[in-house]
Formats: sequence, C-alpha cells, structure tokens
Amino acid sequence: MRYLINILLWVFCIPCYSQDFIYSKDFNKINNSNQPFVIEFWAEFNDKNKWEKLGELKKCGIYRSCIIANKKLADEFGIKVLPTIILFNNRKEVCRWEGNLMFELSLSKKDVQTKIDSIILDKFK
Repeated sequence: MRYLINILLWVFCIPCYSQDFIYSKDFNKINNSNQPFVIEFWAEFNDKNKWEKLGELKKCGIYRSCIIANKKLADEFGIKVLPTIILFNNRKEVCRWEGNLMFELSLSKKDVQTKIDSIILDKFK
C-alpha cells in the first residue's frame, strides 16, 4: 500500500506542459497561424540539457523538434548548436537563442516571455 501511495503521488505531482513535437510536414500549417510560436530544436542524446522552461511560456504556440528524427527542418533553419530556440511571428524568425559549447542554454523564461509579449502588444499599435 505504501508503494502504491508513493507511485500515485509521484505520477500526479509531475507538472504537465503543453508542447507538441513538430515535423517538417506540420511546419507550414503552424507557420500560417497569426499566433507567435516557439520551437526548441534538441536531440535525445542531449535530453538532459533541453530547456525546461519551454512548457511554461504563455500566449504562444510551443513545439519541440528532434534534429535526428527531423533533420530536414533542422537543416532548413541552419541548426548548428543544441539546444536552439527560435521564436516565429508572421512566418518570420524573430529571435534565436542557442546553447553554448557544453550544449547548455543559459536563458531565462522572462527573456523569452518578454519578447513574446512585445510581439503581441505590437499588434495593437
């Protein structure tokens, strides 16, 4: 019984974030939306260095793309460093953040969210 309680606590305490995986065939579909969106390019071998704050972003579409499973999309955007986060708006790349030589991304959620918020506010000007 004690193990069951521990398992249930563990399962229900894990935060659930709403990012989807994106593939080349889906990119044009989301790129036609009026909402800004963010894609994190990463790889399973570097899973421990994925940007954990991705799912916490608000007012934007959130996607993740594995460069091994989706090489075409990674090549299209010239991904050279992992992880790489790209912010898009109106079919254009607005901003790009890249990991360092240790494959780590030193980026705060506030930096990305501020950029997203400014894009949204600019629509009302």
